[in-house]
Amino acid sequence: MKLNYNGEDLSPFLKIVKVNRGILPERENSRYEIPKLSGSHYSRYRYKEKIIPVEIIIISNDINLVRRALASFLDVKQPEKLIFDDEPDYYWMAVPDGAIDLEEI
Repeated sequence: MKLNYNGEDLSPFLKIVKVNRGILPERENSRYEIPKLSGSHYSRYRYKEKIIPVEIIIISNDINLVRRALASFLDVKQPEKLIFDDEPDYYWMAVPDGAIDLEEI
């Protein structure tokens, strides 16, 4: 599987090991209780933001070059298009979140 983010094809730098797009984003249901009645009344729902964990392996002999390249591609100010090659006509508006660690073995 290949990955394109922010207009950049990242496949020359990495191989995707695992990606979890799930089925739906986390769903939050709203309910309210009615005094003197058992249970609650369902009123509505909303979807929270979707988190897509991606596990990769760097495919280069020069890890420092790849580290710098990936840092420049991933350092965005706003959500950018994330496209997986198995669904090229579909994209996610995505922004990296949390620490992006690189384990060297």
